Amino acid sequence: AVAHHKNDQAETILINLLRGSGMKGLTGISPVRKNIIRPLIDVGKEEIIDYLSNIREGYMVDSSNLGNAYLRNKIRAFIIPELKNLNPGIVETLNRTAEILTQENDYLEMAVTRTMIRLFSRKTESRIEMFLIPMETIPAVLLRRILRRTIAEITELKSLSLRNIEDIIELIKRGKSGDRIYLPNNLRAIRNYSLLVLTTELPSRLKTYSLKAGDDLLLRETGLVLKAQISDRQPDSDGKSIAVFDLARIYLPLTVRARKKGDFFFPAHFGKKKKLQDFFVDEKVPRDERDSVPLICSGDNIIWVVGYRPDDRYIPDKNTKEFLTITSRITMK
Repeated sequence: AVAHHKNDQAETILINLLRGSGMKGLTGISPVRKNIIRPLIDVGKEEIIDYLSNIREGYMVDSSNLGNAYLRNKIRAFIIPELKNLNPGIVETLNRTAEILTQENDYLEMAVTRTMIRLFSRKTESRIEMFLIPMETIPAVLLRRILRRTIAEITELKSLSLRNIEDIIELIKRGKSGDRIYLPNNLRAIRNYSLLVLTTELPSRLKTYSLKAGDDLLLRETGLVLKAQISDRQPDSDGKSIAVFDLARIYLPLTVRARKKGDFFFPAHFGKKKKLQDFFVDEKVPRDERDSVPLICSGDNIIWVVGYRPDDRYIPDKNTKEFLTITSRITMK
């Protein structure tokens, strides 16, 4: 048990307000948190001192409370006395505000719990997959809380800022399949067709695979599934999760592999040859992910850097008669 009281609560609320805290921070100090209880949180400092005086019991004062080096001390010595000139009951007012916000925060947390149950697709200790479509219509006030609660299940929240959460929401609302963002604590948020993937798993170097037309190929190191299909009509593509090629220029089966020294290709719409290493640098691909980026090759030539760009030499033109479409989607590893 610790001896925090009403005045401590008022100071905490003002501190959090000055720091720009949201509703959770403005609920102040919780009466019970894990193995800590605060039985005096609803009792004023003056009441406690009067009681101790009446029973002739002494008490100790922490010496760190006496100076003005800390923000809390400045609020206690200067801000609250000024506020009392405007409202003599300011300590009671701030505590009442904390009680109201606690009730509203608890209600929102219950709504978050109910919503999270229907959003999770799959979950491990280091990876969570969430359904995208229902998240696209969730109000930001709930979605921020959902994301923080979800992320807290796989990593610490301490280094995560509001800006990071807003970036994930932007990915959900306006991102394209294959888009990803990199966040503190090795956290990555990846969007595919129907899922948002939040993961702290460190990528593994990709092994070499063979991709045949009509097959589903699971890349176990990345959790990606590749599928190649032949058609006589050109489907839509984005170059990141779907790429379309001129079948006449392709040698089947294709090889899927990790990068190797000296790799180069001709990025679509770039107009010239580019070293893969330079491409990764320009695209800001993190060093620890570069060995896990799938390269689809026809013979020795890269035709697609999956998730980024196809090779200009193999994309269809007006003379193309048959098309090879390769799709990439995220599944559970």
